[in-house]
Amino acid sequence: MVGSSGWWATNALASQQPLLVASLPEHAGIGNLLSVTTQLGNVAPFVYKATEEAFDWDVGKVVHVLQIAGCLVLFWAALLWNSEVGNHSIPLLILSSCAGAVGSLSDVTFWAYAMRFPPQCTKAVSVGMSLGGLLASGLAAAQLVGVQGGVPRATVTVFLLACSAAQLGWWGAVLAVEDKCHGCRGTSKPKYLSDPLMVTNSPRHSRTLQSLDSAAAENLSSLPRARVLFLVSSCFSLYGATYTVPSLLPFAASAYQDMPGAQQQLLLWMQVLQNLGDVGGRVLAPQQANPTRLQRLAVSVCSTSLSTCFVALVFAAAKPSLLPVYLPYTAAQILLPALCFCFYFGRGLLVVWLYGVARRLTTHQPTAESLASTMGLCGQVGALTANMAAF
Repeated sequence: MVGSSGWWATNALASQQPLLVASLPEHAGIGNLLSVTTQLGNVAPFVYKATEEAFDWDVGKVVHVLQIAGCLVLFWAALLWNSEVGNHSIPLLILSSCAGAVGSLSDVTFWAYAMRFPPQCTKAVSVGMSLGGLLASGLAAAQLVGVQGGVPRATVTVFLLACSAAQLGWWGAVLAVEDKCHGCRGTSKPKYLSDPLMVTNSPRHSRTLQSLDSAAAENLSSLPRARVLFLVSSCFSLYGATYTVPSLLPFAASAYQDMPGAQQQLLLWMQVLQNLGDVGGRVLAPQQANPTRLQRLAVSVCSTSLSTCFVALVFAAAKPSLLPVYLPYTAAQILLPALCFCFYFGRGLLVVWLYGVARRLTTHQPTAESLASTMGLCGQVGALTANMAAF
């Protein structure tokens, strides 16, 4: 639930692209504008990291604030999505930037928070992040699939209000689970020194924390520099490609805009398969300390297929006029969504694998948290850079 909540507002807005393209003055360009404004929200993680030591932010409270913010963004987007200022969708783009701030800050905080718990929690948060996108796409499919004349079963306003209510429900569920965990503090047997439920005020515990804090600097400086550079650079390039693709899809689908309803349906299925691939890759990602030969081969294959699919999607978006000539609509209905599925399957698998590698670099929880937070921040910088280049 926590994983799903971070990018839920952004996923909800993105899932309405088939309707936004047809309704807003930017038309096919709205996808790129939404991606760029979403990445402008990257100022939030920079502010968070810059003030982290001064304010000693409580990650748990940050998670709650992000969920409230996401709920408010969706509520106001439901009311203002078709408002225009100077023939531009300025209110929607501002709210998209706010949703991006919520999402990008969740990448910096959620991964770090998961490092406090067993490895399966990292994978659970990761899968939750992709399930949020899949759920949004599924709701959009129910809204649009099989409609006559392009008229949706529910308006954009109704859809976004429902998403805002869902965000509020998730927050309530997380509060209930957190309250239950607080009630179990005195009865649970400690298994992990880093578990926040184990915090006590005993002198022995204080000495343990002091010794861990002194070891943190040593561990951080002793991490293999080449491995750390590989992790942060991989996140930079992977996130850059990942958050560029959604801005390309409306341009690829516009190749078939002369066919009634074709552009809308093609864009919808590309988004659905995109999220299915992301979930599948994260679920099947290897988590063992010593992956099998088959799992290592899967990582290599996914890296290659991800690059190939990205190049193909860039070409389709850059030269949409060539698609109907060489790719009939019936074939495009299969090939373009399949490219999205393969790209995001590789992306989902590689993201979980990279954070698994980061976890295994150190057994010291604060160091692991710091590394995960840095990886998330570099990923968001890569996403912002790529979207500005695409813009």
